[in-house]
Amino acid sequence: MKNIIALVVFFAVFGSLSAYGSYWTASSYSGSASSGVSSAGSSTGSPQAVTIRAAGSPVSDADSRVGSPPPAQNTKTSLFRIMDSNRDGIVTQGDLSTAKKGTLFKGFERSTKTSIEAAIINYQGNEASFKRLGPRLQNINLQTYDENRNYFARSHLKSVFGINDNQADKILGAKDSILTAELANFFNGNRNFAP
Repeated sequence: MKNIIALVVFFAVFGSLSAYGSYWTASSYSGSASSGVSSAGSSTGSPQAVTIRAAGSPVSDADSRVGSPPPAQNTKTSLFRIMDSNRDGIVTQGDLSTAKKGTLFKGFERSTKTSIEAAIINYQGNEASFKRLGPRLQNINLQTYDENRNYFARSHLKSVFGINDNQADKILGAKDSILTAELANFFNGNRNFAP
């Protein structure tokens, strides 16, 4: 009796899927996928993720990453990494003067600006003193300051960060612009961009 009930439920569910133009036929371990179903994994007998699509839907590369979102590009960095232009582990008064010219620094509240100045003047301007300023300044999303939402042109680098042409050249190299994620990687790396 239990087997009959299980079969009835199975066909009821399978029938409702078919009614909407979707179907599901794939072996979890075969390494193959039939029309309407894509699978990700190896053909070595390991379990595979399966996507159920409407019949006739095209298969895309995104279907091979079933179950996990596409990798997000990091566009975050810390204020310390932005300001420590010579990568010596210390933000100096000169670095502060540069930052004050940019819209990033100008956009901070007065109390935040005062705290940043105190971290540099009173607490040696090292990374630990910047971490005391709170998590907001540890996770600056560069997309917030990216007028193009994808890249920074030379003029925008200069206006946002207060840097000069020489510093912009060190960041851009031979290019006219840099992707926002690449800029975050640059700041998070160890390349010197001091004037």
